[in-house]
Amino acid sequence: MEDLVVSVPLGTSDHNTIVLKTNVSVETTCPAPSTSYFDFEHADYDAINEYLAVADWNDNFSHSVTVEYSWCLFTHILNDIFVSYLPVKTTEVHTGKPKRKATRYPRYIRQMQKRKAILWKRWGLSRSPGNKFAYSTAAVGCKTAINKFHAARVLALIRKNNLGSFYKLVNSKIKSNLNGSALRTANGTVTSDPGEKSEIFNHFFSEVFTRDNSIIRDVVNRTDEDSRFDAVLFTPNVVTDVLRTLKPTTSAGSDGIPNVFIKNCANFLALPLIGRDIPITIR
Repeated sequence: MEDLVVSVPLGTSDHNTIVLKTNVSVETTCPAPSTSYFDFEHADYDAINEYLAVADWNDNFSHSVTVEYSWCLFTHILNDIFVSYLPVKTTEVHTGKPKRKATRYPRYIRQMQKRKAILWKRWGLSRSPGNKFAYSTAAVGCKTAINKFHAARVLALIRKNNLGSFYKLVNSKIKSNLNGSALRTANGTVTSDPGEKSEIFNHFFSEVFTRDNSIIRDVVNRTDEDSRFDAVLFTPNVVTDVLRTLKPTTSAGSDGIPNVFIKNCANFLALPLIGRDIPITIR
C-alpha cells in the first residue's frame, strides 16, 4: 500500500475515510491449451468414397520407384481427403488431475430424486412411520432406476464393440492408491520413494522369470517333406474382405489412419493398398 490519506467521514458517520493505493499485481488468466483432431466417427464417407472411386491409382503409382515412395504418395492423398471431408474437433488439454464429471441423469430419474428429497424433509419434520415408509420406498425405487440406467449404458458400450471406450470406462471405475502406498524393502525398511519402489518390483519380477539355459531342443517336422508353401495370392477382393473385418475403432496408429476410416472405404482402398489392379503373388 502507498499514498495513504485519512480524510473526513462520509455523511453522519463517526469514522474517518481512508484513501490508499495498492501494489497488488493482477495475474492475467491465459486460455487453456487445446488440441485439434479429425473426427473420423462423423465423417462424410459417401463423399469420400465418391472421391476415391474416380482416383486413377495406376497413374499415381506409375512413377513410384520404391515402396516407400508409393506409401508416401498414398498417405499424402489420404491427408488431402482428411482435410477436405473430415470435421475437426477441438478439445482442451488438462494438465492437472482430470475432474470427474457428474452424471446427467434423464428427466424421470431427476424427478424421482426430487421426490425422495421432499419425502426426506417431510419425514424429518414429522417423524411419522408413514412418512418414513414413503421415503424408504422412494429411495429404493430411485436406487433401482439409477442402477438400471448405468447397466443400460454399459450394455450399449459393449454392443458398440469399441475396445478403447470399454477400457476407458473400466479405468474410470478403478480406484488405485498405488502411488501413495508404501512397500517393504529387502532389509525390512518401508519406502514410498518411486525409484526405490520400481527397483523392488523389478527385482521381484526378475526372480520369477524363466531363465534360458541356451539348449536348443530338436523339433520334429510335423509335415511331409513334399509339402511346400510356394506363394500367397493377393487380389483386391481378398484385401477388401479383410478390411471389412476390422473393428471400427477411431484410434489411429503411427500412420494416422484409424480402422473406422479403412473399413468404411474398404471397397476403394483395396486397390491402392496392393498397388495395382492385377493380383499380386508373393513367393
